[in-house]
Amino acid sequence: LAKQEGRDVVLEAAIVALGEEAARLFAERLPGTTLQLMTLQDVGEDGQLAQVNPTNPLSYTITFAADGVLDIQAGCNQVNATYSLGSAGAITITPGAATLAACPDDGLGEKFVAALAQVALLQTDGQVYVLAYPSEDAPVNLLMTPVEDTSGQAEDAMTDDGEGELPADVVAQLDAWLDAQVYGDGGDPKAAA
Repeated sequence: LAKQEGRDVVLEAAIVALGEEAARLFAERLPGTTLQLMTLQDVGEDGQLAQVNPTNPLSYTITFAADGVLDIQAGCNQVNATYSLGSAGAITITPGAATLAACPDDGLGEKFVAALAQVALLQTDGQVYVLAYPSEDAPVNLLMTPVEDTSGQAEDAMTDDGEGELPADVVAQLDAWLDAQVYGDGGDPKAAA
């Protein structure tokens, strides 16, 4: 009875339930977290995947608040935004009002905000956060890390007290399942079309 048409529906239900519980725990711990940009990957003007690493990651940060507010530091500009979390790592970021200073930076500010507006998934292992828009035509990935607080302790929204951590094998199963849901055909973005 647990298998239908070659599928293990009990396992699938358990994975969904674990994913929902992980999302709930994540949503509880995310507020107060500030992340800094380490790498922005997107499709360049030449159609090839391009990677940008900011010279000053602290100039490109996002800070989550409990009420769905997201504060964005984009170079020398501040952007007010909102965010909402869904199940299975889904996230929506909506930028709003922004300062419009002419920044003497690397011009990454506008690209950073535009990329944040596109992301649809948020995944983390507690040390690296990946905000992604998984698309074969125009994928976007922002790799971010927690900003260290004043005491030198890194903020870690997923494992700050050790409660609610999922075992590594469950995390691996969830990642594989999510990849299959997002990309199809075994998690290979090139095969999903």
